[in-house]
Amino acid sequence: MDHHKRSVNKFTSDDRWYSAIGRFIFAFSQLEYTLKHHVAERIGLRDQYFVPIMNYDFATLCTIAETVLLQKDEEQTYVKENWDKGPASLHRKRIKAEFQAKQVKKTKKLKELIKKCKGLNTERVRIVHGLWTIGGGSGKLHHVSRQTLSQSEHFHEADDIASMADRACEG
Repeated sequence: MDHHKRSVNKFTSDDRWYSAIGRFIFAFSQLEYTLKHHVAERIGLRDQYFVPIMNYDFATLCTIAETVLLQKDEEQTYVKENWDKGPASLHRKRIKAEFQAKQVKKTKKLKELIKKCKGLNTERVRIVHGLWTIGGGSGKLHHVSRQTLSQSEHFHEADDIASMADRACEG
């Protein structure tokens, strides 16, 4: 957020809103591409098929990423590489336990990341599909939920959106 604050200090207060919204949309698009890239790389998707195949809405992409990136075919490689390096039975149990511990840690970390991505997508939907009122230095987003048809207000500070852009860049 500090980077954003420094770069927009010269803007009018209304311009700060427009900048934060645009920056968030840009950062989100980079996050989306990064997820697509990792999925495509994991499945060995050739470049010529990337665009037609990786054309999902973001929520579906998150589900696909979680499923594909958590596949456990790495276990065979890990076990094969270490299988014959020590006393048979005890060593093999330790190797499998090591791999399983690494998988648990990787699974937890990836699920946390996907959860954050889904949360950012919820905000993106609001930002893109809501009604913005910006003027006189203040701004507000009016959003109607498709599930409940109730209206809510969001983002009373431009810096809140800028910090979401930072979170999207961290992902």
